[in-house]
Amino acid sequence: MADTIATGWTQSTIGGGVRSSSATSYLGPNFLTRENLHVLVNSQVSRILKMDDIDGQPAFKAIEIRKDVDGIGDSSTLSSLGITPLVDLVSVGCNLSGTTKVAEQWLVNSTDTFDELNCNSSLAEDAFRQWNESRTGPLVVSTFNHIGFLRLPSNSSIFTQYQDPSAGPHTPHLELMPTNGIVRPPFPVSGNFMVMGISLLSPLYGELNDICFRFLQLDVLTTPIPGGSVTLKSNNPFDPPVIDLNILSSEFDIFALREGIRNARWFISAPVWGNCIISLISNATTDAKLDECMRKTAGPGLHTVGCTSLEPVSVEHENLAQ
Repeated sequence: MADTIATGWTQSTIGGGVRSSSATSYLGPNFLTRENLHVLVNSQVSRILKMDDIDGQPAFKAIEIRKDVDGIGDSSTLSSLGITPLVDLVSVGCNLSGTTKVAEQWLVNSTDTFDELNCNSSLAEDAFRQWNESRTGPLVVSTFNHIGFLRLPSNSSIFTQYQDPSAGPHTPHLELMPTNGIVRPPFPVSGNFMVMGISLLSPLYGELNDICFRFLQLDVLTTPIPGGSVTLKSNNPFDPPVIDLNILSSEFDIFALREGIRNARWFISAPVWGNCIISLISNATTDAKLDECMRKTAGPGLHTVGCTSLEPVSVEHENLAQ
């Protein structure tokens, strides 16, 4: 297995000053003219339609946009919302898993950061105009160009209480992303900053909500499982769902992110940063203060997955580690 514990250049789908995305790929003029492709925009699918039966199970091969909905999911939950169950799949909406992110900020003596655009609306307008006209300028680049992956030491005290939730000894627990400025609100009115995003890649959820417990039936204290959920708010398909990311619900998550913060500070303490860094913004140093900061600022990172399993079995740690 390849060792991914390292720091290196990020990979980005950017060419000619433009990022390639699902919008530019599927909605581009070169693709919209395909006879076998039909793209419907500004619409929301309210239900999928049963068109046939295969081996005694309904086959859904069409969609419909309307204001009522039939259900695929936990029959009891659907019925309680006045939704007619079609397929009883208690795993639907369970197992939501994603990265948890916190950030450290340093004041820097450079003016070549994204903070200049955030603090100066005229400069931001000029940069946007330049990008629109020539696909050049500061808006061409990504907010970060390096990523570091690291693991907790194998003798970390937390492993006397929890199993290692990662897939193996070459798989990272944490991700570090140095960013050239503050790129998410709230933005300061002045100053230039470097931000280190710290993401927990191998969470171990400590609690399960009642909806998913019946499905998983796992020992949550020793088995790493994704414990978030996406559930229905009502029988109105246009109501937003209820999303529970269940982050920081395990002592492992808190311990790992705390160590990630300390690793980020250690990294920035290297002499090579001496002429750039002015000061660290946070003055938290003890476990209690770091935990307090995390609970106030932690949020979802990227790559949230896992809540659309179509089988009543879970993906257990032992399988992932093989």
